[in-house]
Amino acid sequence: SDDEAAAAAAAAPAPAPPPSKKAKKKAAAAARADGASRVVYVGHVPHGFYEEQMRGFFSQFGDVTNLRLSRSKRTGNSKGYAFVEFADADVARIAAATMDRYLMHGKQLVAHVAPPELADRPGLFKGSDKPFKKRLGGREHHADRGDDPEPNAAALLKKERSRRAKLATAFPDYDFPGYAAAAAAGYASAGPGASTKPRKKPAKAKRAAPPAEAAEPPPAKAAKRAAAPPAKAPAAASTSA
Repeated sequence: SDDEAAAAAAAAPAPAPPPSKKAKKKAAAAARADGASRVVYVGHVPHGFYEEQMRGFFSQFGDVTNLRLSRSKRTGNSKGYAFVEFADADVARIAAATMDRYLMHGKQLVAHVAPPELADRPGLFKGSDKPFKKRLGGREHHADRGDDPEPNAAALLKKERSRRAKLATAFPDYDFPGYAAAAAAGYASAGPGASTKPRKKPAKAKRAAPPAEAAEPPPAKAAKRAAAPPAKAPAAASTSA
């Protein structure tokens, strides 16, 4: 009956609440004390399988406490390997055994439990709780701002002098134009003590002004001149007979 079903439901134990962060930390500390590694190394990670996808995928094995996908600081691209930390060492062992040689997006994953000396490394998961931002430095930083500078002429000239000195011992008669000749006009030659500052552009010669044309009178004045009677010619001087 309905009364019996209600009584059975009331007598059933309530589901346990999810563990808190403090409980997870205690469990992690206890696992470290036992010497069992809870970190799984995952290699040959395909592109497109990033932090969000990995966390959702590995959460089917158990609670994932930390996850770090190694990325390039310069480009931000994935390096193809990651570390996944579980709350329980047994779960980590099961996940590693299941995912080893697992075919994903045309790549065969490599997974194994990381040794304790690697799992306990202090900076292993440093910054894993923050979104990754690639570092912009040098030419990448300026290119992102749109003001890509000229290459370092002093460093290029120094390398070229060193290269010429090495070639002179093996090939005395060999010569090549080098950076000094191939660089765009503006840098000095690669002689010792030569200046690497850009040369000043020669001043352009001023063009001669075109000959000034006779200024035409305004239309009103031109009309008045046309309407005016012609000037009388001066009378010729009479000559006495």
